[in-house]
Amino acid sequence: MALANYTEESPMTFLLMGIPGLQHMHVWIGIPFCSMYVVAVVGNVTILAVVRAERSLHEPMFLFLCMLSVTDLVLSTSTLPRMLCLFWLGVHDIAFDACLTQMFFIHSFTAMESGFFLAMAIDRYVAICDPLRHTTILTHSRLAKMGAAVLLRGVAFFTPHPILLKQLPYCRTRIIAHTYCEFMAVVKLACVDTRATKRYSLSVASVIGSSDGFFIALSYVLILRAVFHLPSREASLKALGTCGSHVCVILVFYSTAVFTFLTHRFGHNVAPQVHIFIANMYLLVPPFLNPIVYGMRTKKIRDHVLGFLMVNESDLEELRLRMSTCNNSIPRPLLFVLAGIQGLESSHGWFSVPFFLIFVITIMGNVTIVCIIRMEKSLHEPMFLLLAMLSVVDLCLVSVTVPRMLGIFWMNAKEISFDACLTQMFFIPSFYVMESGILLAMAFDRFVAIWYPLSYITILDMKVLVKMVLAILARAIAVLTPAPILAKRLESFQTHIIAYSYCAYMAVVKIACGDISDHIVYGLMVIVASVGFDLFFIILSYGLILHAIFRIPSREARGQTSDAHMFTVGVRDHVVSTKGQSLQERTEGNHEEDWSAHYNRGHSGHHLIDWKFGGILPHCPIMSFANGTYFKPSVFTLIGIPGLETVQHWIGIPFFISFTLAAIGNGLLITIIHSEHSLHEPMYVFLAILAATDLGLTLCITPKMLAIFWLQSREIRFDSCLIQMYFTHTFQCMESGILLAMAFDRYVAICEPLRHSAVLTRKVLVSIIMSVTILASVIIIMCPLLIKLSLKHFRTTLIAHSYCEHMAVVKLAAENIRVNKAYGLFVAFSVLGFDVIFIFLFYAFIFQAVFKLPQKEARLKAFNTCTAHIFVFLQFYVLTFFTSFIHRFGFNVAPYVHILLSNLYLLIPPLLNPIVYGVKTKQIREGVIRVFIRKG
Repeated sequence: MALANYTEESPMTFLLMGIPGLQHMHVWIGIPFCSMYVVAVVGNVTILAVVRAERSLHEPMFLFLCMLSVTDLVLSTSTLPRMLCLFWLGVHDIAFDACLTQMFFIHSFTAMESGFFLAMAIDRYVAICDPLRHTTILTHSRLAKMGAAVLLRGVAFFTPHPILLKQLPYCRTRIIAHTYCEFMAVVKLACVDTRATKRYSLSVASVIGSSDGFFIALSYVLILRAVFHLPSREASLKALGTCGSHVCVILVFYSTAVFTFLTHRFGHNVAPQVHIFIANMYLLVPPFLNPIVYGMRTKKIRDHVLGFLMVNESDLEELRLRMSTCNNSIPRPLLFVLAGIQGLESSHGWFSVPFFLIFVITIMGNVTIVCIIRMEKSLHEPMFLLLAMLSVVDLCLVSVTVPRMLGIFWMNAKEISFDACLTQMFFIPSFYVMESGILLAMAFDRFVAIWYPLSYITILDMKVLVKMVLAILARAIAVLTPAPILAKRLESFQTHIIAYSYCAYMAVVKIACGDISDHIVYGLMVIVASVGFDLFFIILSYGLILHAIFRIPSREARGQTSDAHMFTVGVRDHVVSTKGQSLQERTEGNHEEDWSAHYNRGHSGHHLIDWKFGGILPHCPIMSFANGTYFKPSVFTLIGIPGLETVQHWIGIPFFISFTLAAIGNGLLITIIHSEHSLHEPMYVFLAILAATDLGLTLCITPKMLAIFWLQSREIRFDSCLIQMYFTHTFQCMESGILLAMAFDRYVAICEPLRHSAVLTRKVLVSIIMSVTILASVIIIMCPLLIKLSLKHFRTTLIAHSYCEHMAVVKLAAENIRVNKAYGLFVAFSVLGFDVIFIFLFYAFIFQAVFKLPQKEARLKAFNTCTAHIFVFLQFYVLTFFTSFIHRFGFNVAPYVHILLSNLYLLIPPLLNPIVYGVKTKQIREGVIRVFIRKG
C-alpha cells in the first residue's frame, strides 16, 4: 500500500504488519503460537472446571487461581485468534475501534493478572504467618472484594488509553509494526506531540508493576522469615512447598515483563522482530504455563484431572500393593504360553489366512524392491538405498513375528521358552525403532533434495548414508537393550499365560508380581525418545517441504517435484520398460496435447481455451455465447482441484480408500443395528440414521469426484449439477439435525433417566427423524430453484471445484446474485447455528447434572456414554467452522486449499463416525466380530 501524507482524526482501519522481517515465516510461527493457545485454553478451562466441581478446593488460594485463569483466558483470546488470522490468512486490516478495544483488554487484563498475583501472595502470607486466622481473615466476602478491587483497578487505570488515542490525529501511516494493537505502537503513528500520553501510560505501568512487585516481595520476605523460625526442617519445607507454584508463575510473569521493558527502553540496536517476538511471548507464556505449573505442583488438582482420565494415583498405589503381594504367584517359569487372540481361539484358523497372505506379499514385495534397487544402477541414490534398508528391516520384522504367530494359529504351538521370549521381545521393538529412524532419514533426504537440490549429492554422499544407518542401528540397540534385562529381573509371575500372539514387553510385565512402575516409565521413555522424536522431525521436514513446493511458481513443476520422488513410479518404470522413455514421462509430456485432442474430438466447433488456471482447460458445449456470457448452459465442467491437476490421480487414492471405508463402516453399522434387537434404542436408531445420511452424502460426491480424478470425466449436465448440489447440502443439514437429536437423547438419558423410554418413544423418534428430513429438504430446495429460475447468464461454465457446491455455481453467474448469497447464508446460520446452540445447551445441562452426581464412578460412567457423540459432533462442526472461516477470511489462501478443505469436510465425518462408534460401543464391536465369524 502506498504511504501518503494524510491527516485523519480517526482512521477507519489500521494494518497490522505482523513480525517485521519474518513475514515469510508467519505460517510456521503460527503453529507453536496456536499450540500454546490451545494448551492455555484447555488448561485454564480444566482448572476452572476442577475447582468448581471439587468442594475441597473452595479455598482462597484456588479461588484466586480461578480468577487468574479467567484473566488468562480473556488475555490470550483477545490476542491469539486475531494474530492467527494475520499469520495464516493474511488478514492484516483491523478497524480503528476494534484496535482500541483490543488494546484496552490487553493492558487492563495484564494489570489484573499482576493484581491477582499480589492477592495470591497475600493469601500465602496469611496462610503461613497467621494460619489459625486464615479462614476468618480471607472470607468469601473479602475474596470477592479483593477480586472486584483488582478488576476495577485494571479498568480505571486503562480506560483513558483508548479515549486519549481516539482524540489524536494520525498522519504518518496506518501500518502498525506489530502483531496486535499495542499502546506505544499506535501512539507512534500520531502526528502531534504525544509526550503527555506516553508519560501517562508509562506512569500507570510503573505504578502498577512496581507497587505489585514491591508488596509481593515484601510478602515473601515475611513468609521466609516465618518459615525459617519454624522448629523442624520438615515443617519449613512443607510451608515453602505451598508457595512453589505461586513463585514459579510470578517469576515467569515478571521476568518476561521486565525483559520486554528493558528491550523496549534500552534495546535501540535490537532488531524490531526481537522486540515484537518478546512482546508476544509476554502475553502467551504466562497463560500457557500457569495451568501447567499449578496442575503439576498442586496434588488436589493433579488427582482430580487424573481421576477424569481414569488414572487416579490412589488406584495406581492399590495396583502396586496388589501386585507386590500376589497370593498365588509362581516363580519365573521356564516356558510361557502365548494365548493368541483371546476370545477368538475358535477362529484362529480363519484369522491365519489373511495373516499368511499378507506375510507372503510382504516377503515378495520387499525382496522385489531390494533386488530391483541392487540390479538397477540408476536407483543407487540415497532415497532408494534408504528404501532398500527399510525393506530389509520390514523383512526382519515380519520374520520374527509371523512364523511364530502362524504356529499358534495352525499347529497350536503356544509354548515359548523364557529366553526365546526375551529374544523376541528385544528384536520386535528394535526393528520398529529402526523403521522409525529410517523413515526419518527418508524425510531428511526429501528435505535436502527439495531445499538444497544443488548440494544434494555432496550432502548425502555414501559416507553420510553409512553413518546415518549405523546411528539408527546403534540407537535401536541402545534404547531396547534394557528391555530383556529388566524383564530378566522379574522373579515371580501371576500366571505363565501371555495374552498375546507374540512376546510384547508390556504384556510380560503386566503378568509379573511386584512394583512395575520402573517398567512403565521405561516403556513411555522408549516411545517418546524414539517414535515421538522421529514423528516430530518427520512432520517438521514435510512442513518445510510443502512450504518450498507451494512457493514454486509453475504448477507443472510442483507436480513433477511431488511425483518424481515416489518410489512406485521408479519401480513401475523399471518393470514396464528398462529402455526408452518411461510411461510417467510420456504422460506428463503429452498432458496438454491429450486434453486438446480429447476435447477437439468430442466437441469440435465448440472448443474454447481458458488460461485462467495456468493450463489449457476446454469449455463445455453451450446453448449460446453472446456478449461474453453463456445463456442457459446445458453442461458445466468441473475442474477438480485447481492447481493440483497433475497430482489428482494420486489424491484420488486416499479419497477412494476413505470412501470405501466409509461405505463399509456405515453399512456395517446399519446392518448390526437392524439385526441386533438390544440395539433398538434411541441412541442407536439415531446412529443408524446418521450412518444412512453419511452413505448418501458420500455417494453423492465421491463417484463423480473419482471420475474427474481418474477418468478425466469433468462434464456434468446443468440439471445433474443442481441435483447433486441439492442432495449434498440436504444430507449435510440432515447430519447436523441428527447430531442435535443425539445430543437431546443424551440429555434425556442423563438428566431424566427414569423418563428416558417414556419421553423418547418410537413415535417420537419417527417424528424427530421425519422433522429433520423434511426441514432439510424444504430449506435446501430453494438453492437449486433460485439458480434455475433466476440465473440465466453465466460468465463461464468452468466450476472451480470437484463437485457442484452452491456458492461455486452461483459465482459463475453474470447477474445480480445477492439473493442467492443471502439465502445461502440464511440456510447456514439458521440450520447450523440453531443446531450448535442447542447442542451446547444440552451439554451444559448434561455437565451440570454429571458434576452433581455423588460418586466418581457414576460421573465417569455418565460421561462415557457421551464421549463418542462429543467426538463426532466436534469433528463435524470444527471442520464446518474451519471451512467457513477459510472461505470468509482466506482471501490469500490458494484455491486448492479451499477445495481440499471442502472435500475433507464431506469425506472425514462419514469415515470417522463408524470408526468412533465401533471402537467406543461394545455392542457394535461384538456385532462386527459376530458378522465376520458368521461369514467364516
